[in-house]
Amino acid sequence: MIIAEIGLNHLGNREYLLEYIDTLLDTPTDAITLQLREEEFYNNARYSNLMISKSLYIEVIKKIKNGGKKFGIALSNLKYVSFFNDKVDFYKILSKDLGNHEFIENFINLVDKPIYLSTGLSSYEKISSFIDKIKNNKKKNINLIHTRLSNRIEDTNLKAIQKMKDFFGLPIAFGNHCDNPVVTYAAVAFEPSAIFLYVKGDKSIAHPDENHAIPLNDILNFLTNIKNITKSIGTGEKQEVKNIIRGQK
Repeated sequence: MIIAEIGLNHLGNREYLLEYIDTLLDTPTDAITLQLREEEFYNNARYSNLMISKSLYIEVIKKIKNGGKKFGIALSNLKYVSFFNDKVDFYKILSKDLGNHEFIENFINLVDKPIYLSTGLSSYEKISSFIDKIKNNKKKNINLIHTRLSNRIEDTNLKAIQKMKDFFGLPIAFGNHCDNPVVTYAAVAFEPSAIFLYVKGDKSIAHPDENHAIPLNDILNFLTNIKNITKSIGTGEKQEVKNIIRGQK
């Protein structure tokens, strides 16, 4: 599943947000996510304009669902679970919240839908400590996201996708934060359960997720490439086949 993350890159602007949605609905993305942070975040004057209304959430969710895409929310405020629970297909928990065991335990107990947990800079030990606290009947909903909160290509560490699959026995997704997005093409070969990609519009102002986001005017080609690379992975089996190279007999 390919997940296009608008996050907070809508800048709190309704028309800008709808521009994102309209563009993404015409791409091969499977799902679209937004982000809703904790109350303290929006109390900061720097970020107060990034909050959008419940009515706008309802409007864009309807538009996304009518467009045949799934909708997910990255949520840091438990007060909104009841509002979103009948509207979302999945949730995302940000890496900043992974160490807050009380928040995550309460979150997981409140919902019965797929949850993607971003592991960010967490170690295997820290992740294991969290997973050990999850009740077995809730683990079926959990996907871990391998990502690194670094734009440097040498920090991407794609081999962690397979190692985490083996170590934790859970589905592992990939979230790109590298400022060279072609690393996502390489990530496809590790068969993550989902690929998370931030997108950004053409406003000249810096977006909250700027350096690692794919511009909207490039996203169709980028996602088409991912879909084609996914097709190319195959099963690994070798068998005798006919020559079907174009122009050869």
